[in-house]
Amino acid sequence: MIKQLDTKHLAQGSCVISSQMNDFFSSWEDETKAFDQIWDEWFLNQSVLSHLDYGGVWAGSGTLDYNEARVLYTLVKRLNPKNALEIGVAQGVSGSLIRTALDPTAKLTGVDIQVPTSVCDKYLDFLKQKEIVFYQCDAIEFVKQIDQEYDFIFVDADHYKEFCCSIASALKEKYPRATIVYHEWAFSAHASDEELVESSEFISQTQFIRRFWERKAFEDEYWESNYSHFGFYGSCGLGVVIDDALHAKIKH
Repeated sequence: MIKQLDTKHLAQGSCVISSQMNDFFSSWEDETKAFDQIWDEWFLNQSVLSHLDYGGVWAGSGTLDYNEARVLYTLVKRLNPKNALEIGVAQGVSGSLIRTALDPTAKLTGVDIQVPTSVCDKYLDFLKQKEIVFYQCDAIEFVKQIDQEYDFIFVDADHYKEFCCSIASALKEKYPRATIVYHEWAFSAHASDEELVESSEFISQTQFIRRFWERKAFEDEYWESNYSHFGFYGSCGLGVVIDDALHAKIKH
């Protein structure tokens, strides 16, 4: 297993991860510099403390590791979405990062079927300041019923087939132009042997390999040629579904 603390060094020293960043973003040094300050000031500490009941010191214990969080932060900064949705709030660490990366005028909504436990201090502060709106409800029903547009959606909820296929279908129907980011890309039932070998130095809890369905669900649902699918290595891996025209616009 890999300590959350060590994921920064792993990512910084990896030519494979640098290649993935280059392929997607072209340049990413400015965002990394800003994110490193966030990682050192609060992200690492709050991700460990809020996940202590799940072995928070270890990468892959529920929250994003260094590279996964850096990708998410960089993508939000580059896209500059106006209305973001997080499905699966848990302890609120990733939601806090999204809120930090968003423009102050943008909106962030969090949805979870249960009230988050061991919520990190950063998320609680955002809730108190009304910079995040939280709904306790079923995410699929929320997407079907809400009268609201979202241009950026982060999914890190139930990892199994029924939910993953249902939420992918619901999001595609309701928000076909939204950029989708999902956690557990590397653990996917769709992961190839070659990918698993290549990413083995980053995967922290190998007992979960090929158990999760987000990647297969989104790749199968968003099959049209105008969508591109990207994966980023990490302790669990981060997947991105993005419209080709939008990707071309933000890549520089």
